[in-house]
Amino acid sequence: GVNAYYLPYYPARECREWLLDIRKQRVIQSPTNKPTYLVIGSAINQPTAIGMQQLVDYVVSHNMDIVLRIGGYGTDQYICVPQNCGNVVLLGELEQDQLTQEMIECNAILINQPPTTGALTRIVEAEIAGIPVVANTDSMRNYFNIPGIYEYRQLDDLPDVLSRELQVPSIPAPPDNKVFDK
Repeated sequence: GVNAYYLPYYPARECREWLLDIRKQRVIQSPTNKPTYLVIGSAINQPTAIGMQQLVDYVVSHNMDIVLRIGGYGTDQYICVPQNCGNVVLLGELEQDQLTQEMIECNAILINQPPTTGALTRIVEAEIAGIPVVANTDSMRNYFNIPGIYEYRQLDDLPDVLSRELQVPSIPAPPDNKVFDK
């Protein structure tokens, strides 16, 4: 009997300005030699760590010619990468300037997460920053059929999605709620 409603996430003004600055810098950034995908999240959260490890295992076992750059709390402790694996880089916890640079230089944000509760703030932030998002179905939540956001249902679909030319997402409009102007 509790009245509840969904309040979508939209970053505060200061965060939006930072993301819009990243968008501007991405326009003038030279493309990387090898497709580079940023995977960010807190690996101390078990579902996040599971999804990250699945990505690493898939990329390594399929010898994909891409670079995964994995950053966030616990990523250097909980994510296992085979020795001498040059296409997966564990960044660990990132300072703001490091995260900014990673977001400027990546081709896209890559998300793989098993079904869990909660919402991913990374998707709307990537949209504002002008970074394409490639995410598995379980992590998409309500971000379906949005230009610049690409879905893969299972890891075997990932190479096909990554082979496409990824569009820059539009800046999403803030939800119609006065809370976001504070």
